[in-house]
Amino acid sequence: MILRRLCSISVVLLSTLLLLLTANTAFAQDSSGVTCIGHVSFDWGSANSVTVSGDYAYVTSGRNGFWIVDVSDSIRPVEIGGADTPGYACGVAVAGDYAFIADSSYGIRIFNISIPSSPIAVGFYDTPGTAYSVVVSENFAYVADGTFGLRILDVTNPASPQQTGFFDTPGTALYLTISGNIVYIADGVGGLRIIDITNPSNPIEIGFYTIPWIYICKIVVQGNFAYLADYAGSLRVVDISNPVNPVPRGYYLETGEGSSTGNVGYDGLNVFSVSLSNNHAFISSEYYTGSTRPPYRFFDNCFLRTIDISNPDSLRQVRFSVYGYVEDRQYTGVINDLDVVRGTIYAASRSSGLCLRDTVNATLFASGLDKSVVDVAVARGFAYIALGNSIRQYNLTDLANQQCRFVYRTRSKPLSIVASDSFLYIADGSVFRIFACDDPNNISEIGSCITPYAITKITIYNDYAYLSAYTSGISIIDISNPTSPRLVDSADSPGQAWGIAVSGNSAFVADGESGIAIFDVSHPDSLRLIRVLDTPGFAS
Repeated sequence: MILRRLCSISVVLLSTLLLLLTANTAFAQDSSGVTCIGHVSFDWGSANSVTVSGDYAYVTSGRNGFWIVDVSDSIRPVEIGGADTPGYACGVAVAGDYAFIADSSYGIRIFNISIPSSPIAVGFYDTPGTAYSVVVSENFAYVADGTFGLRILDVTNPASPQQTGFFDTPGTALYLTISGNIVYIADGVGGLRIIDITNPSNPIEIGFYTIPWIYICKIVVQGNFAYLADYAGSLRVVDISNPVNPVPRGYYLETGEGSSTGNVGYDGLNVFSVSLSNNHAFISSEYYTGSTRPPYRFFDNCFLRTIDISNPDSLRQVRFSVYGYVEDRQYTGVINDLDVVRGTIYAASRSSGLCLRDTVNATLFASGLDKSVVDVAVARGFAYIALGNSIRQYNLTDLANQQCRFVYRTRSKPLSIVASDSFLYIADGSVFRIFACDDPNNISEIGSCITPYAITKITIYNDYAYLSAYTSGISIIDISNPTSPRLVDSADSPGQAWGIAVSGNSAFVADGESGIAIFDVSHPDSLRLIRVLDTPGFAS
């Protein structure tokens, strides 16, 4: 699992930025998103990285090697060839008639792709470390080789590549790019390393930039600036006009917009791609969460942000869109890598193969609403959505404007939200929160109550909130005074409580493998399990 996250062309340490900058991508300044124009799905599943050359996209797929897709018709891309590799195919570079695959612990594998439908293995070099990324320039292949730093291979004869030089970086070399005679390396805790390769047999470090406790996982260079990605979910700009003395400039940090800058358990943020055009960076990111217990639910929210980078000292978000998890062949969702060619984004999707997207046409926020949101509640013309580690407000009376407003950043991923004309009730992990929403433009928290365990569902009935809470069954909270909610009673259920409904004096709990657990709630301070109805499946 660790290798797979590192190899997804720098999908690193639970939280990642993959950056792709292009100077000639078509850009519409009022565009808030992208439109899916083509897709090809593969039996081999996950796509880790992609690069486009001519009419073909070259896609790595971990343990399934790499594949070649004809994208001459972007609306109908077609898989035409592929080849297995002995390791875990992470990155790919194409030079002339050859594809160079960074194959993790098996080093660099070289294929003749002159006949795209029949790639032929012609050579390899087993680097001493873990090959995560490769770039080819002239007759040399430059490899980010994990804890063994930079490896330089002479590939004049692709059938017999030879190491000609190396530089052992202090961290973990995960990604690299070349500009002129300089290699820029994303070196994990080693930060940004700047290596002069004028003499490939004797590379020399001439500069570096590090940030304490920050893990740099990808770098892209354009002009006098390097754009750094780190696991904390931020985009950083470094002035490299003098590579001997790189100087930090501005940065953009993913906070308060449906994302997470930290990770707990199986939750995290991947900011996985950026393309640059006309002083704007397009950032794609993913917030995900999962469960290791039945019913093994995974929720993925994918975001597209437009960042104004015209002032490198002050990066500013100007657009925000949401796209959902790939499901039922809806071709949006989790992406490991991007390439951008002539206004088309080629997206290597972890879940659905290769997706092609138009960078010009705008996509409405609502296009991903039903796939991205964990829960939604509607009151007084507004939808309140639980999205990532946040609560958002969506104005249903102004559909043409499609405005979504950030309301509150939760500490945990909220699994349930209930709205009335005056209040919002939110499940924030094990904390039950109440917000006043009678003024939709001024929503604020007014009360909270800690419960025994993480809340999975909220139901409001009269003056009480009824909560299901996974391993701890049911809890009842007195909300007659919203500013001071009070836990009245809790009771275990025999299974795992995923949902709850109340009618009269009975509460019905969706209790996983145990079926439906029925509680007598006629006396809220004295809960009593009265019956369990077995169901044929998993009640959730």
